[in-house]
Amino acid sequence: MDIIKKRLGEKHVNEYVNIISKFAIKMYSEPRLYIPKEVNKDGSLGTPSLKKRWYVYYYFRDPSTGQMSKQPFKVYKGLNRLKTVSQRKAAGKMLVNVTKRLLSENYNPYDLNSASKNAKDIISVRMAFEGALENKRNYLKPNTFDSYEDYLNMFLHWCDKKGLSKISITKLEEEHVISYFNYLGRKKPTGKGLMPTSVHNHKLNLSAIMSSMQKSKLIGHNFIKDIETKKNKPLKNAPFTLEEIGRIKKVLANQNPPFLYNFIQFLFYSFMRNREILSTKVRNVNMVSKTISIETKGDRVSHILMVEPLYQLLKQWNIEQCPGHFDLFTPKGVPGIWDVSIKQKVDSISKNFAKIREELNIDAHKKTYSFRHNAAVDLFKSFVEQGFTENEAIQQLMKITRHKDESALRNYLRDIGAILPKDWTKHYNISF
Repeated sequence: MDIIKKRLGEKHVNEYVNIISKFAIKMYSEPRLYIPKEVNKDGSLGTPSLKKRWYVYYYFRDPSTGQMSKQPFKVYKGLNRLKTVSQRKAAGKMLVNVTKRLLSENYNPYDLNSASKNAKDIISVRMAFEGALENKRNYLKPNTFDSYEDYLNMFLHWCDKKGLSKISITKLEEEHVISYFNYLGRKKPTGKGLMPTSVHNHKLNLSAIMSSMQKSKLIGHNFIKDIETKKNKPLKNAPFTLEEIGRIKKVLANQNPPFLYNFIQFLFYSFMRNREILSTKVRNVNMVSKTISIETKGDRVSHILMVEPLYQLLKQWNIEQCPGHFDLFTPKGVPGIWDVSIKQKVDSISKNFAKIREELNIDAHKKTYSFRHNAAVDLFKSFVEQGFTENEAIQQLMKITRHKDESALRNYLRDIGAILPKDWTKHYNISF
């Protein structure tokens, strides 16, 4: 490389790279991770070896000949300090992505000034976070990955405005991220006006991504996890009054398309969570057995009975004629493709309902989920009125609400006012 510099001069080397780049001649090969293997007794290759050196390699056009270099450029960057195969593979994948990004941004290994920089100083905040998230892709469900991506994009957008996205990842400090969290919690128009629990969720997601950087030795410490954030003081579950339900229903029934009306109807009758409903595809619906299969919080598949009002709604949509990959709910009010993340869908529902709630002057802590509370109260009282004992009513309701045990369901019913003692006045011996 020194000979090339002397022969052509640094200026001419860079001119050469720029000229052939304009003619769309690819300057480099795709970076790849070299994983050395143990050699078996019969000479065949066995499992990955931790005794040999791992590295990312690529080839780059020689400015003196225009041909691809015969010897690969190798990037090690701490890979071989990692102790397990899985750690090296994860870090190697991130290093491949970072190297690929550097090359796509005209990084030139023949440029001595460029090549002599420490790789960590070259890797920007944006590159590091995006690379770390990409590294987690294969270990996450698509919906979870999309959620991480939404949180990250909001952070990187803020970094862009503050001039932080292009600085070295090693220059990002705790004070920067604290400033971001303060911005999220600050009231509009100078902030985002998020509640403490929402800010805390941003912290958890960014911390998870930064921990991936720490594992790959890109940074020394994940300082985001050490930042203190507050959570909302939990509010008691609150169902709507019958008068409020009547007013909400009147407004929703007049909307066209009746997207939000159908969504709340689905929530009320199925006891599904917002995220579960918005994740449901047409292929999850079985009109013959009248069931809906969903993935629950614990990654288990659960089957929901499709009660008659829901069956009639889906029949009205001609659900059996829809492609299996269609989303069950879209803003058009019928199954189709709603190509945004689950978090964006949930946020859209929340914002649309908040407008109606404010218009009707209903308490802000009552959300779409409150209809689930109303359904639970209504069913429990109905079972008792039909002659069920309290225990029998609890047993019956557990099958519907999907609570894991009686104790959890009892506490929930007490919270929402379904279980109340009878008037105890006659038991007093003292009058006041």
